[in-house]
Amino acid sequence: MSMWADWWHETSKPSPHCNEAEVNACISTIAFLEDDYLKRKVEFVAEIHALLEPGDKARADAVLEDLEILYPVLKDTGFLKRVMEGDGGAFVGLRGKLPQV
Repeated sequence: MSMWADWWHETSKPSPHCNEAEVNACISTIAFLEDDYLKRKVEFVAEIHALLEPGDKARADAVLEDLEILYPVLKDTGFLKRVMEGDGGAFVGLRGKLPQV
């Protein structure tokens, strides 16, 4: 939130007083944080699926279905299918889709 507040504060200034370097730094940092958040969420869901699958396959699959609804791009990469199959290389093919992977 503080990064967004810094960006807002800087972009709210009149043009001659706005520091473009700081604005650009804030924008790139916010983009990195968004990508990192998505990566962590995907990793967490994959771990939850692995924990639930042996005892409750239906709930494990429901967790992946919820992730697919939130991020449909993951279905196109084959990630969800690889996780369901228990493939150790589930994250292969996500480069460019999830920049931090």
